[in-house]
Amino acid sequence: MSSERVKKELYETAMTGEKALTSLMYVQMTLYAAKSQRTYAKVRGEGRAMMRHTGIHMNQYLRAAGNDLESFRIRLKEMHLPDELQPKAGAFLVQTVHTFDTTEKNQMYRQELLGLEAKVKEIAEQIEGLLKGMRELGA
Repeated sequence: MSSERVKKELYETAMTGEKALTSLMYVQMTLYAAKSQRTYAKVRGEGRAMMRHTGIHMNQYLRAAGNDLESFRIRLKEMHLPDELQPKAGAFLVQTVHTFDTTEKNQMYRQELLGLEAKVKEIAEQIEGLLKGMRELGA
């Protein structure tokens, strides 16, 4: 068997059930979003590669969409999907929006924590300076 045929069979075997539906929708959206930016073959290859890394592919897609949530919603609605996939598209959109919101909140909280950490260090240095000054006065 040629390596291309083996790859194709492995790909078709892997794409079954719910995973197939999600992966198909993801590839379609990725291709739609990136049509004007890259060649079809390159994007298709990237989409397949990203499907293997399900934990990060959604963030990468959102970045490719310019982090524009409204644009993402419009693209998903405009995309032609078979009728049997339409209910899944709605659920997929809700899940994606939730993921995007959670990621955005996590980044915001992380920045706040870094700011608080810097303030705590600054206050600790001030306290140390005051204690040192008090010791010098007492000694």
